[in-house]
Amino acid sequence: ITGIIGGIGGIGGDGSPLDLITGIIGGIGGGDGGSPLDILTGIIGGIGGGDLGNNPVTGVIQTGIDILQGVESLKTDLINTGINTVADTILGVFPQAEHP
Repeated sequence: ITGIIGGIGGIGGDGSPLDLITGIIGGIGGGDGGSPLDILTGIIGGIGGGDLGNNPVTGVIQTGIDILQGVESLKTDLINTGINTVADTILGVFPQAEHP
């Protein structure tokens, strides 16, 4: 099995599955350390052009997040208004229900 994996990977080393995976990751990452973090950083840097604040992809994503946060804030405001309205109505009917 080790020989087969070594042959498939075409790598030197001892042909262990870990060497194979490290070799594949290193190839995908362009040999830049080969760690998954390096690959992810490279992908993010490639998408963002190195400036995550001012690019179309992250700009669209951030705009979507901002819209969702605005909707969530509106829902929270509506819920709080409803709760306050119900509470005010109850206190209007039963003024003694209000705590000092």
